[in-house]
Amino acid sequence: MYWSKEWQTAIEAMVLGSYGPIVRVIFIINGEDQLVEAFSNRPIGEAAERALGLSHNTGRPPEEWEIRTEAGTLVPPECVPPEIIHHPRYFLSLRVGVGGQAHRDRLNWQFFGSR
Repeated sequence: MYWSKEWQTAIEAMVLGSYGPIVRVIFIINGEDQLVEAFSNRPIGEAAERALGLSHNTGRPPEEWEIRTEAGTLVPPECVPPEIIHHPRYFLSLRVGVGGQAHRDRLNWQFFGSR
């Protein structure tokens, strides 16, 4: 079987542990818990994107969702939170204002011309 260079590198990294230990993270999406496994030293946005896919919340791009801790603190998706091992619960929700006036203007232009 032939493996591409990217796959070989990824498999070697996983086997050799360069991605760090795997932790279980719970994302609460629309009131439902979604458990995903993630590498502890990778950006939390990767795990959040996986949780959105597993929960079938794929109607909006991941950039329109925000990640918050149980205390309500906003966590940037590129962040690698050190507390992920000890506090693996995060809330995923659509950003406030997503689908707001700019979205309506774009839809009006698409469907009704430039009125």
